[in-house]
Amino acid sequence: MLLNIAVRKGEGVFEDRTNQKIILKTEDVIVKNILIDIKLSLLYIIDSLMALIPSKFFFTKGVGVHTKQMMAFELALRDAGVNKCNLVKISSIIAPGCQRISPEEGIKLLKAGEVTFAVIAESITNEPGQLVGAGIGMAQPHDKTIHGYLTEVDSAIGRTAEDIMQDSEEMAIENLVTEWGYEDFDGDSVWEANKKEYDIHNRKIAVDHVVQTARGAENNQFTVVFAAAVFIYD
Repeated sequence: MLLNIAVRKGEGVFEDRTNQKIILKTEDVIVKNILIDIKLSLLYIIDSLMALIPSKFFFTKGVGVHTKQMMAFELALRDAGVNKCNLVKISSIIAPGCQRISPEEGIKLLKAGEVTFAVIAESITNEPGQLVGAGIGMAQPHDKTIHGYLTEVDSAIGRTAEDIMQDSEEMAIENLVTEWGYEDFDGDSVWEANKKEYDIHNRKIAVDHVVQTARGAENNQFTVVFAAAVFIYD
């Protein structure tokens, strides 16, 4: 409930949205202090609810195979360790100072039924032998005052893990550096296989990826591949 707060001599008047009033009879200075404390507390709560900024994130991936498409997706989530969450797909900014942790550590922090925000990539096929893949690339500045980027490659048919890895990392680097104002920068011009640290325009950047590939199962079963960067809110 949001309160409109007023103070007059000898009274503290709390007026909610229904215009109902609760009047406290006490000394002026005590009432005023109470009202200020309540107002500050409410503003803090509202601000916290509206500014959901994660403190940690982790990569995970999985594969699921089943005769039913939705069950194949469920099995991929189980393989990734995030099936007990209500996943919400979001876009691709890493908050400044957001710490990357291991999948094992991250999964332990999840609670059954919680709303969990994640950058997600997935692909599906029911064609036997068909190669499918999904991946996410990361570019995160060492400077903890600057945000980073995650980029998704999904619905990738016939593409190798190496190709998806390169594409996702290049895009993450390019998104980050062009955000700094270097509009003509091309991620392909600096990317190197297996390189995890870059120094671009005097800024150090950590680069990585998570990629999952699989070949379509026999008997036209559905095969789902899933990759995600999952955010943790303390």
